[in-house]
Amino acid sequence: MPVTDIVNTFLENEQELPILQELSQSCSRSEFFYGTNPRHMSAVMTIKNMLMEQKDARDVIMMAGSLRDKAEVNPNAWLRAVVAASMNRPDMAGLRKPAMIEVMPSMLVPGEAIQEMKRQARLSPQSRVSLNITIK
Repeated sequence: MPVTDIVNTFLENEQELPILQELSQSCSRSEFFYGTNPRHMSAVMTIKNMLMEQKDARDVIMMAGSLRDKAEVNPNAWLRAVVAASMNRPDMAGLRKPAMIEVMPSMLVPGEAIQEMKRQARLSPQSRVSLNITIK
């Protein structure tokens, strides 16, 4: 399947996309990402190329969002690829990019703190308390 067709079929035919398996083999989701590892950089380039081949910024954002939570995609490889693509696409120049903590909070905030934030978000504003987060 040509990469340019992926955005149109990404959600319906995930099992038919060998590129996801290739990404997992290059740098699995749970693997420690190391930027000078050739396999890991291959995963970054694959994701970046998928994003670069989209017809417009909207499709890039849709593709990036689809890829972000896939079990086969390493979050650090994804982040590096999205940043690289957004810096190299003229149609994304000047587009406000969210802070990394908005996109990948688990990279910066401990999981327990994220769970507590979600719990407190369900409480009334008067019942919420400030969280002290210890970064290890």
